[in-house]
Amino acid sequence: MKIAMVSTYPPFPCGIATYTANLARRIAAAAEVAVCSEGGAQGDDPFAVHATYSRRGDYRAAIRDAIARDVPDCVHFQHAPDLFPDSGALLALMDDLAALGPRIFITLHTVHSGGAPTRFYRELAKRSDFIVHSALCRDFLIRAGVPEGAVHVVPHGTEAMALPDRGGARRELGLAEDDFAFLFFGAIHGQKNLHTVVRAFRTVAGKSPRCRFVLVGAAGRRLWYNKLYVRACRALSGPEANVSWEDRYVRDDEIPRYFSACDAILLPYWQRYASASGVLHLAVGAGRPVLCSDSPKFSEIWGIVEREKLSIVVPTLSAGKWAAAMLSLSDDPALRERTCAALKEYALATTWEKVAAQHLEAFAAVR
Repeated sequence: MKIAMVSTYPPFPCGIATYTANLARRIAAAAEVAVCSEGGAQGDDPFAVHATYSRRGDYRAAIRDAIARDVPDCVHFQHAPDLFPDSGALLALMDDLAALGPRIFITLHTVHSGGAPTRFYRELAKRSDFIVHSALCRDFLIRAGVPEGAVHVVPHGTEAMALPDRGGARRELGLAEDDFAFLFFGAIHGQKNLHTVVRAFRTVAGKSPRCRFVLVGAAGRRLWYNKLYVRACRALSGPEANVSWEDRYVRDDEIPRYFSACDAILLPYWQRYASASGVLHLAVGAGRPVLCSDSPKFSEIWGIVEREKLSIVVPTLSAGKWAAAMLSLSDDPALRERTCAALKEYALATTWEKVAAQHLEAFAAVR
């Protein structure tokens, strides 16, 4: 099978770019892969990566012409609204590609439950199959009128993280041996709801001086309003010695240091659409417990939480409930152990190798 993948790609600083690289490298073990990328370049991958298009330009013509030069069996797009902002151009591109003959798959990394996006999904479904990361994403699409047979549920992939020496990593971050460190990691914008856990941590720090909060991530896409939000959160956190900030985009090879040094990961996102969290899968792969909001973004682990009776899902906007959950997790080794054991099981069920195999099964199915 010959597969063309269309997506952002490293070194483009984007979570979906990293996702695509992880997936493409596993699929390439069983199929012929080429990547038509935004921002990507040929590196050490054993397949072609072509810098093909920009979301700010005529991506319809650029992608169409690239695919037409060597028509594959399948074209696989990664989609989020900011990756292909001109939905009309994307639909026209789907029509162009349909005339060439390959099957078209689109991974929807976000799925909304109403409004204009649902009409867009119905139009896309006339031209392509969908891959989504959770049953809730599938349910949203079916309620929007997308045929059930057009939707394939494949989870986000997980990679076991090789962690560096914990003591050394903690010393680099200025953490003492008996500190309990919470980590917030990733691009920052208003929907990440960082201000709520910043407020919560002020309560936590007052009750448990051994707790620390490590925040690592740049303002999303360096947009002015995201920079303003980060400044507001930093002001809200105050001059506390037990709060540390790193305002930057972290290279992939640096990530394990933070997950080794810290004890629990905070995922407070205020996102009412269905999706999946790459940072959740980093935490799962690192064997770290998490506290997450009750956002649909984390629906993929709701079944585990319910089955194991884990108190790790927190009302999104309640700083008081976040403070209580953070104190409970830091004080309860048994809760941390049960959480890690349950999430390890999920990590093993969602390895990139298994996820790649599920993609190939979907690509080969005839609808």
